[in-house]
Amino acid sequence: MLWKTPLEWTKSSPLVVGGKVFTQVEPHILVCCDRLTGKVLWQRESNPLELMDKALFEQSRKLFEEWQQSRDVAKQTAWIDFIRQQTKCPDPSWYRKGAGDGGHWTGFSFATPVTDGKRIWVKYLTGTVACYDLEGNRQWMERVEFTRGGGAECSSPVLVGNKLVLKLPFHTAKRGAGADGAELEARGV
Repeated sequence: MLWKTPLEWTKSSPLVVGGKVFTQVEPHILVCCDRLTGKVLWQRESNPLELMDKALFEQSRKLFEEWQQSRDVAKQTAWIDFIRQQTKCPDPSWYRKGAGDGGHWTGFSFATPVTDGKRIWVKYLTGTVACYDLEGNRQWMERVEFTRGGGAECSSPVLVGNKLVLKLPFHTAKRGAGADGAELEARGV
């Protein structure tokens, strides 16, 4: 092993682009590390409540910070439930680990980012989809609402030509994604 960097928990796999390694960690954070040293170069948050309401966004950050400082399960549950209720993402009983794993929460960061070598796209269980350049500058962020169904919410985005394709359950949408970004296309399963 060349290096090891402590990060928040994640189910996302790392993505290597040139001299950088990218991964998603909780909560809604894209992390960029140096490929040779493991040093964290930057972290960017894609909190869905930022798109909805500034007061809700600040409240969610406060709840998360309280949980971070205490690591108390009740505070973690309060934060998870707050995000879930505000974003209408799947019920937490569905995305908690099984009893054999102690019943701990598995998180919003299931998907692995995708790249075209110039930009990174991320997707989270809350329906948040965002695009960043390799220096961490957000190009755009939006929410795609969806309902629970078969784990499609956890699937990673795929880049096909100039389209970012998302596998989402019971939902079909097509949107432009902004300057220099891929066109966002969400298809139901």
